[in-house]
Formats: sequence, C-alpha cells, structure tokens
Amino acid sequence: MDLKAERSYFEGSPEQVATLLETDLVLGLPLDQVSERAKTYGPNALKVGDRKNPFLMFLKQFKDLLILILIAAALVTALLGETTDFFVILGIVILNGLLGFFQEYRTEKTMQSLAKLTPQKALVQRQSGKTKSHEKQIISAADLVPGDLVFLEAGDRIPADLRLITTTNLTINESLLTGESVPILKNHQGLPKKNLALGDQVNLAFSGTFVTSGHGSGLVYAVGQKTELGKIAHLVEQGNAGLTPLQMRLNQLGRRIAAVVGVLCCLYFGFGFLRGNDPLIIFMTAISLAVAAIPEALPAVITLMLALGARRMARQKALVKSLPAVETLGSVTYICTDKTGTLTENKMQVQSLLIATPEGPSRLVLASDFKNREEPSSLALLQAMALNQNCELSREGVLLGDPTEIALAVFAQNQGLKRSELELETPRIGELPFAFNTRFMVTAHQQSEGIGKSGVQKSTLLIVKGAAEAVIKLLPPHQQQGWSDAANHLATLGLRVLLYATTETEQVKLPLELAQISQYSFQPIGLVGLEDPPRQEVAESIAKCHRAGIKVVMMTGDHPLTARGIALKTGLIHDSMSLEHQKVTLGSELDNLPDDVLTDTIHNTRVYARVNPEQKIRIVEHLQKQGEFVAMTGDGVNDAPALKRANIGIAMGLSGTDVAREASQMVLLDDHFETIVVAIKEGRRIYDNIRKFVRYSLTTNSGELGTMLLAPFFGLPIPLLPIHILWINLITDGLPGLSLIGEKGEPDIMDRPPQNPKESILARGLWQHVLWVGILLAAINIGTAAWFYFDGSPRWQTVVFTTVTLSQLGHLLGIRSRSRTIFSKDFFTNPWLLASILWAVSMQLLVIYHPTLNRIFKTTPLSISEFSLAGGFAVIVLVAVELEKRWHCRKMRLI
Repeated sequence: MDLKAERSYFEGSPEQVATLLETDLVLGLPLDQVSERAKTYGPNALKVGDRKNPFLMFLKQFKDLLILILIAAALVTALLGETTDFFVILGIVILNGLLGFFQEYRTEKTMQSLAKLTPQKALVQRQSGKTKSHEKQIISAADLVPGDLVFLEAGDRIPADLRLITTTNLTINESLLTGESVPILKNHQGLPKKNLALGDQVNLAFSGTFVTSGHGSGLVYAVGQKTELGKIAHLVEQGNAGLTPLQMRLNQLGRRIAAVVGVLCCLYFGFGFLRGNDPLIIFMTAISLAVAAIPEALPAVITLMLALGARRMARQKALVKSLPAVETLGSVTYICTDKTGTLTENKMQVQSLLIATPEGPSRLVLASDFKNREEPSSLALLQAMALNQNCELSREGVLLGDPTEIALAVFAQNQGLKRSELELETPRIGELPFAFNTRFMVTAHQQSEGIGKSGVQKSTLLIVKGAAEAVIKLLPPHQQQGWSDAANHLATLGLRVLLYATTETEQVKLPLELAQISQYSFQPIGLVGLEDPPRQEVAESIAKCHRAGIKVVMMTGDHPLTARGIALKTGLIHDSMSLEHQKVTLGSELDNLPDDVLTDTIHNTRVYARVNPEQKIRIVEHLQKQGEFVAMTGDGVNDAPALKRANIGIAMGLSGTDVAREASQMVLLDDHFETIVVAIKEGRRIYDNIRKFVRYSLTTNSGELGTMLLAPFFGLPIPLLPIHILWINLITDGLPGLSLIGEKGEPDIMDRPPQNPKESILARGLWQHVLWVGILLAAINIGTAAWFYFDGSPRWQTVVFTTVTLSQLGHLLGIRSRSRTIFSKDFFTNPWLLASILWAVSMQLLVIYHPTLNRIFKTTPLSISEFSLAGGFAVIVLVAVELEKRWHCRKMRLI
C-alpha cells in the first residue's frame, strides 16, 4: 500500500477510498495488519523534537560581536581594578543571554502545545480472527493506523485525518485549521473537483478539530506528522523570522565600533611610544580609551527601555513575550491579519432582514432598526425564526447549538418570541433535518383552530429555512428570479443569507421525506442576512495604520464573498482603489504562480480567502524577500506557522489557541486590533529613544576620544586620567543617559512611514551628528586644556575634567527631541532627566570640592569663574545642537 500525503482522498467514493486504503468499509482493518502498519507509519502523535541542552542553548546566545566586545571590556575593567564596572557589564551580558535563551526555548513550548491537541482515545472497529468477527473498542489514539475505522459522536475531538464514510447531521468545528467560525456540515459523498481548499473538503475530518453535532464514521488516511495538524507542527518547527532589526543594527554597530576603536587605540599607543612616554602608562591609557569608546551602557539601556516599554504595553492589553519584539513593532511595514476573531467579533448575529410583501422582496430592514414586529409579514418571519431551529437552553439559561441557529433564536427572542412558548400553540410534529445535498431544514407544526386557513379542521404549517439558492427552488417559478436577485445582493455585502418560506396543508405524511416536500409550493416570507460583525474600532485602527505607512492585508480561510464584505466595512478596500487592489485572491490561485507574477499579485492584493497555512507562509516570506517587515496576527492553530515565520507574531489572548499564543511574540489580552496600533506607536517611541541614547553616547565618547588622541599633537600632556574617563562614563552615561527612556513620542510619530528595517542605527543624519558634535566637544576640551595649561594653572586638568562632564550634559538637553526645542512646553515632561542632570552636577561638585575625593581623583577645587566657564561651554554645545535641530526641521518642513 502506497499512501501519499498529497493524495486527494476527498475525490473518490467511500468504496474507492476503502480499496485504496486496503481496508473493509464495514468491518474495519484486520488485526494482523495493524502492527505492520504501525511499524511503517509510526505512532499517531506529533513529534516535539529532541530536547536541546539548555546550557548549550544559553552559551549560543553569546556569539554577537557587541556582546564579545563587552566581555572584553569587562575583563579590561577588572584588570584596571574597577570591579564595580566589571560586575555591571558582566550582569548586562548575562541578562542579554537569558533573553535570547528564553526566546529559543519558546519554540519547544509551541510544539508541546500542538501535541496536546491530539486526542487521547478513539472508538474504532477492527476485524479479529479468521471468521472476521468484529467489535467496537476504545483504544489509545496514538495506536491508530491508516485504514482504521473510527466512529465519531458530538463532543469528540477528531483523532486523526479521516475520510468520512457515514454522516448523520455531522458538523465539525474546524476554526483552528481554517479560521471559519461556523461549524462545517459534513457529508460522505465524493467530491469530483480537484485542488479544493481545506474548508471545502467537506467529506474529510481533520485531526484536532471537534464534532459539534451529529455522528458519523470515517477511515484513517493520515496519522501523526502526515495529518494537517502535523504539517502545521512541521511548519512551526521550521519557521524562524531571524534577527530583529535592533539586533541586526547592534551587530553592525558593534563591528564598526570594534574596527574604529582598535585602529585608534593602536595609533595612540604607537604615537605615545615613539614620543618616549612610559609604555605602561600609554598602554593603560589606550585601554581606558577603549573602555571609554565602547558604549557599555547601551545593552543595559536598551534592555531597560524594552522592559519598561513592555510594561507600558501590558497596561494597554498587549503582552510582550520577547523583549526585542517591543522595538520590532516600530519597524512593521505590513500587518497580515486573520479575519475571524481579529477583525471580527467571532460571534454570528443577524444583521439585516428582507421581509416579504405582496409585491415581493421590497423592504430591507437592518436588525438594529427592526421595531414593528406586529405587522403580519414581520411577525410571520419572526415566528419562523423562533420555531425552525434546534437550540437548547442550558441550566444556566444559555442557548446551546449551532452558532447560526443561536443568532436566529436570540434575535427572535429579543423581539419577545420564544420557541418554548410558541410550541404550546403550534407544537412541532415533524422535522426534515438540514442535509448537505438539500441545504435546507423543514419543520412541521400543528396549528390551532383559527390560525391559518379558516374552518374547524386543524392544518399543518411547514416552515423551510436554508441557503437561498436551495429554498428558491421550492418557490413558485414567477417568484424565483426576484428572490434570487435579493439574496445575491445581500451576499455581496458579505452576509450569510438564509431564505424562509412557509406553506399550509391539511394533509401531511410523517415522518417528513424530501420527495414529499418538493411537491408543495412554498411562499417566501423573508431573507435573513447574518454576519460575524467587524469589531467597532477596527476601521479607525486600519486608517491609522495607513496614515503611518503600514499596509494591512487580510488572510482568511473563509469564503471570498464574506472576506470581501468585511474588508469593505473595515476600510481594507474601498471603491476609490484600483480594481487590482479590490480583488479577493484565493489561496489556490497562488500555488502555481511563478515568482515574478506572484510578486505583482502579492503587491496588489489586500484580501486573501481560502488560504491554508502553507500559503500564508508563502505570502509572508515573499513580502519579507521584498524588504517588508511583517507582523502576523491570528488565533488558530492554522495561524501558528505564519505567526512563527513573521517578523513579529501577534496572537489573540481571549479567543486564541495555546498553540497560537506559544508561537507568537506578543499576545493581545483584549483581542482588539486597536491594541496593535497602540503597540506599534510604543515601539516607534522606544526605537526613537534608543537612537537618542546612541546619539548621546557615541557623540560624547567620540568627544573624549578626540580629546585624548589630538591633545599630544598640540603639545599637551594627557588631558584626562583613566579614572576621570571612567567617572565621566559613570555619571553621564549612567542615570542621565538612562533617563532618555522617559522621553515622549515625537508629534509625527504615527504620521510618518516606518523606519527601514535594513537601515543602520546611524542612518538619517545620526553619524553626521556624532562626527561634528564630537569634533566640537574635542575642540572645546583641547582649547580649554591649552588655555589653562599654557597659562600655568595648576588646576588645568580639573577644568578640562569638569568641562567634559558639563558639556556632555548640555548635549543631553539638546537631543531630547528631534523637532521640539528646549524651550517648548514639553520641557518638564521628563522629570527623571532633569533630576539626573542635577544629580550628575552634584556628583561632579563633590569630586571637585571634597578633600578626600580630591586625593582619589587627583582634582583641585576650582574658582567660581573657572566652574562658570566650564558651564558656559555646556551652553555653547546646547545652542549648537538647537541650531542644528532648527535647520533640520526647516529642511524636513517640520516647522
């Protein structure tokens, strides 16, 4: 037997499939073949992979160049005797390693969540002995093999992929695979059409889904990793979005810093050695320069910024599981969103009614505007909605049953019509259940005297409800076209359309049979349009995304008309768009497209329907190849592979499955699309603030490097001692630098396109700023040193030391905002920054004026004029940065 995973088991009849699987359609699989097939196909369980060594996973996180540089810096500080700095840097390195470790560990958790979806037991029938006796037995689901005959009842979770061979009103909820919120009515007939989407393969039942009503049986054709659930597990295991933009930018920055610092320190040592300076002093100073040039606080600041950002997001109902994902949101250029439960409420409800009049279907009423139920035509439709359904009331007073029927019953109940009360006068005496081949349901009700036809003889009321195209065939010929046009109009709005019709008869044969129903002439009483409505905030949130330069596309397993209707209501597509952008693309259309055509299709498409997990991944990967940075939202198992493969996966916390939540980097605790927009805004703010710290840290470090490297060329001794450099880094890069975390977002933060994920962190003028302000700082420092040194002042080194410190704080005040000046109303919005500057100045005063610290830091108390001069240089730096900001804003037309 050759069972191929790609074989279309839905094409043949049950007899043909049984022949293919070499099993018996009635008796089941012979016992002597079970063990053989178990060896061939393995257990019916998902592989969760070999457990990785946690220690090796942890060590793997220290391969980044910037991390290696920091480790080297930690060792150097230890050699210099700065044990505090050594432990701080080492703590930063370990913290970053732990973050990467937990991110990788999450993959294993995802696989374990998938494995939990596999049922533990299954009811099967197998042949035993030469007499082919058989009996039903409960076995472990892991022991199922291809060819097994499995029986299903309401409430069962499907244990393997099955080809159904008998069905009785069997409906299965497949939302975790297809995204469709409505249970699928199954049948066992062969489907001649090839290449059907998963949601259209109605004679198959898939592992992990569950039976909502009815019963049936099926033959196992795929187990374990070969099932649709197993394929998803494989995709999840393979999927990996790679490095985040911030990680890529920091790696690039680390390489550049390492190269520049290495060259400059070697030049400094070589030049000092040639000048005859003490080699040990020159070496220690060169090492101090290296420590000064490396922004060792950068990982700590970034980690703290991301952690505080994650905390803010959590308060706004966005739970971030991976800290790098906080910043990643700021780079998002595409949001690929699921429909059901993400854009919609995942709850069917009546949206509109088209009530019959003597002239035909002429009066369309929105459900929200429905008031006059006393009209005979309205009352007839409401009574039919209440009577023709099989919902049951639980002990808690909650309606149970098919979601569509619940929506119909709730609407009628809200108008004061309950099935239990109506059946006291018109009891149900018969029913023809909904079936796949008829696509309608008929109920028979005995009418009391005076209702319906006049006379003493009681009549029977027949109510039919079903798909409009099916019920229309029961109407008089002259009415069919009008009701067909009306139903099609509602369908184009993305509604699920049901047609109600009734007839009265004095003679009815029970039980009801299809042949009997087709003999009656039914009169239409109305159309009902149902929908899973879009969430209220979605349209505005999508509009915000568009203003922020983010494209939003829908990827759903649902019907194309339904997808298009929701897209229109949420603003994903609109009439002013080109026809290419308004087109709904089916997943099957993508399968055979060459890459060049696929590129154009994906570029133009805003709505995808009937897509499976593989197609979702293909869309995401193709967008990534085009340089897009993709966020993927979803709640079902079918979304998990794409959630894992996207640059950032966003799962629904309320309606989402465990698998989706494990595969994602962020979970929406309220399932609101608006929360994604809030998170993106926070991500952009955090990245802006990270750039501000990089701007500040690299500029001040370059100023220190320039001062130390250029001073000898002007005949000056070493301006700063190693302890001075370490102190400056401590009090200026410490709390003052960290306080940039609290800066508000720029005014245009959500009115500008996202930053290019591939751009350097030094892009958009940052490296030019580092260069020219670094030169300005070095010039001020060297000028101050020359002025006081050649003037014979014994305090020249203390003056330079103070000038460097205060000038850096002046620079900090200037870079708080890209567009707002220091004199704007937002000056006091970050009290932590102002407090940290006061703290840094206070610490510098202690070092200058405290006798004990004078001995430790080799400083001398300054006069008021000398200290004021150092403060004046800080003001010069601040004014220079403000002038640069003003010039930049005029250039960008921001002011």
